[in-house]
Amino acid sequence: EAELAKQREAELAKQREAELARQREVELAKQREVEVAKQQQEAVKSSQVSPSAESKSRPSSLGGASADDVSVVSSSEYSNAPQTFQASVDNLDWEVEAKKKAKLVEEANEYRNALAWVYEVTGAARAEEAHGVASAEIHLKFGSKLQDGVLLCRLINAIKPGTVPNAKTSSTAFIQLSNITSFNRGCQKLGVQKRECFDSQDLQKQLDLRPVLHTLHALSRVAKTIPNYRGPLLNPTASI
Repeated sequence: EAELAKQREAELAKQREAELARQREVELAKQREVEVAKQQQEAVKSSQVSPSAESKSRPSSLGGASADDVSVVSSSEYSNAPQTFQASVDNLDWEVEAKKKAKLVEEANEYRNALAWVYEVTGAARAEEAHGVASAEIHLKFGSKLQDGVLLCRLINAIKPGTVPNAKTSSTAFIQLSNITSFNRGCQKLGVQKRECFDSQDLQKQLDLRPVLHTLHALSRVAKTIPNYRGPLLNPTASI
């Protein structure tokens, strides 16, 4: 029994020594892991250059400004970019609207001048009456006054008497078209090119009055070549 007890004690001692050895190995392994981790961190730090050091060591392409200055300028530019873009858009919208309004005013003046010229040559009304029409109404006024063709026929006969038969006043489309067609033929007799004459239905149906302006300007250019005509002429415009 005594020998068995000594053997058990020896085995227990060996087991304790083995346990202590394993613990020491575990601790050594942990230490090695910590050291490796530290070495890796130091290696990463040494491979990286701090922003301040980089800005001092790197030559600047912006007139001597450092990288920090560049980053500050860039950040301010980006922070202001939405506002700058919106300001540009607003300014562009304003310019577009201003051009539209200027174009409308220009077109209104063209219709006023043409109608005033017709009034003055024919004596149907004072030219001031045409010039007094508002811009928003002059297009309609121009079309309605010339729609039946009567005033147009009076105009061409005032430039050269007897060019066309006297127009008939009527509310029927057929008579109105006949008057307008007679005016266009009279324009061609005086020297206006056929391609410069508008389509009769465009005026009678109020489809497109812009070509009527072109025809009136062409007639005015021809009128100054007509012998014995001493009446006013329609001032040309840049868009006609």
